Parts: sequence; structure tokens; C-alpha cells
Amino acid sequence: MNTIFRIHISILFLAMVAMSGCTDADSEPGSDSTLVGNDEPSGDVDVADGAEPDVGFDAATGDAANGSATTVDVANIDAAASMPDAAAAPEQWESLDVDEAEATDMDGPLIGPDERPARVLLPDDYDGSRQLPVVFLFHGYTATSTLQDIYFGLSQRRHDRDFIAVLPDGNTDSTGQQYWNATDYCCDFYGAQPDDVGYFEALLNELREDFAVDPDRIHLLGHSNGSFLAYRLACEHGSKIASIVGLAGSGHWDGADCATDGTVSVLHIHGTNDAVILYPGVIGTYPGAREMTDRWSERNQCSGASSIESTISLDRLIWGQETTQRRYGGCPQNAEVELWTILGGTHIPSLDDSFADRVLDFSLPRTNPDAVEDP
Repeated sequence: MNTIFRIHISILFLAMVAMSGCTDADSEPGSDSTLVGNDEPSGDVDVADGAEPDVGFDAATGDAANGSATTVDVANIDAAASMPDAAAAPEQWESLDVDEAEATDMDGPLIGPDERPARVLLPDDYDGSRQLPVVFLFHGYTATSTLQDIYFGLSQRRHDRDFIAVLPDGNTDSTGQQYWNATDYCCDFYGAQPDDVGYFEALLNELREDFAVDPDRIHLLGHSNGSFLAYRLACEHGSKIASIVGLAGSGHWDGADCATDGTVSVLHIHGTNDAVILYPGVIGTYPGAREMTDRWSERNQCSGASSIESTISLDRLIWGQETTQRRYGGCPQNAEVELWTILGGTHIPSLDDSFADRVLDFSLPRTNPDAVEDP
């Protein structure tokens, strides 16, 4: 038995050495691709200037690494925009797979019109003596504010992170789905034309009248259709907004349709395998992820180039550090622009527990130098 055991150990050791040798041989200095092995990195990974990040899946197929080395061509992520007929029809939009019964700690006062109120969720120690930052959460098409909050895990952070969460709901279309009227494409599919920009402005004014709100720290967070709305509001009310964060969304196809009202810090998060709002965009319908952040870096007068500086993990079903963090250089303070690309991520990524905190880490420190003091 001892002899057999020693033989097994020797074979295992030789196999490990052979695998290590293969990995070293396949990795060529100066390659445009990144070689991914079996070991999942722990924590965030910093990437040196000019280097490509190590990520744990095949970017071409979106499949998780199966244990063998995989090359990822990060340089080709930002492809040309897709053809016009690639835009998703209403019935093709994905819905959140969460249950409203999971909602907890969501009691709060209401603001807004009786037919469409928004819930205001205050931190435990709120007493009105200090002005607090605000995070508006805009749900995606077919979702609700409650479902979106469960998915993101936003409002439960308000106690420890000391902010006010506002959860509004969109109108209901003729098919019974909630939506926001954000751009020509998304998502007033049946032509009702509600004024959701005016709705937001009225909510913000009432919020500032009734609660101790810091006017310099109004932040927007949106998913899908809600991300489209966040971009629309940043265009038209940028002087009232410190930052926006959008997952799986976009904005006006024609950049000229975006009014130039103030500077806004922007974080765009998007999966490369999003089959609803395509990562590279759709010609004549909406821009791709990289185009959106390029536009905002120009608007915010960022003077430097963009580069991938680190990788993190956001999607718990994708192996390794699958999300690249691209940052734009030379941006004025409080006008930062970042693009987080979830390599292999879908329209509704399987977000891990770090998502809400990472988003808040980007948003909450930002202030708005253009903030309007009077409602």
C-alpha cells in the first residue's frame, strides 16, 4: 500500500510540473492577449500601464474557464456598433428573477403624486440635523423599484453608509410592464410619452423641501431602462446631479440630443454578452458602452487617455476577476469617468454581494460643483 501511495504522489507531482511548464511556454512577452490559468486571484488586481488584465473566462465565448489556459483579447472588446436590426423588441427584454417577498427594512415616507409615489428610505440615525447624500434608484423595464432594490442590495446599505435612498416607479405600459420614457428607443414602446424628466425634477424638489438633503450630493443609479433614464437626467439636469451609475444601459444615439447642463461623474457598467442592450451598441438606436464613456469624458473635459487599471469580480457565476476597470485620465475633480466591463456578463448579471458597496464607493465621495442651491 505504501509503495502504491508513493507512486500516486509521484505521478501527481509530475503532472503538476508538466502543466506549469505548458503555461510558461504558452505565455509570450508582448502578446496582445492575456493567458489565464487555473488559479483564481484573490481581491482586486491592479494592472500596470499598457498591460492586459488576467481574467478567468473566454471573452470570445463568454464561457467560464474550464481549468485549461485561455487567451483573452481585451483589445478587441470595443468592437464596431452592431447592425440596426439588432435592437431588442419589448418582448425580448429579460426580467429580474427575484421575489418581492425577499424585501426587508423598506418602510419609509412617500413623496410624489398619489398615483405614482416614491418611497424614501432613511438611515436609522436620521434626525434632520445633518444634510445627507441621496441615491435615486431607477429600475429596469419590466421591473419595479422593490425588485430592483432587492437585486442591487442598495437600501440595506443606507444605515452603514449614511445616505437617503429614493425608490420611484415608472409608469405602466399597455402590456402591464413598468418603464421609463428615457430616449427615442427606450422604453416608451407604445407611445404614451410621459414626462419622466419632469417627474424626477418634482421628486427632487419635494425631497429637498421635506428632508435634510445635501444638494451637492445627488446620485443616480439605474439598471437597463433605468440606466437610460439616468443618462437622460444627467444630460438635462447635470447641474443638480453629482454622479450617475448605469448597469446595462445607454443613452441618446445622437450625442447632440444630450443637453450640456453641468458636469457629472459617470460610471458605466456593462456585460459583453448582454443580448438586450448590446455592449457595442446598435447603429441608429443607441451607442455602445465605450462610446458613452468617451462622450462623457469629452463633456467633462478629461484631458488624458483611458486605460484599464485593475480587474475585480462582480459576477459570482463567472470564474476569476472578470470585470475590467477602465478609467479616464485628466478628469477634473468630481467629474470622473469610468467603464467597468463584465467580460462574459449578461443583461442581468449574477451580481455578488460587493456590487452595492463598490457602486457606493464610486458615487458617495463625489460632489457636484455645479449644484443648484434653490429647488
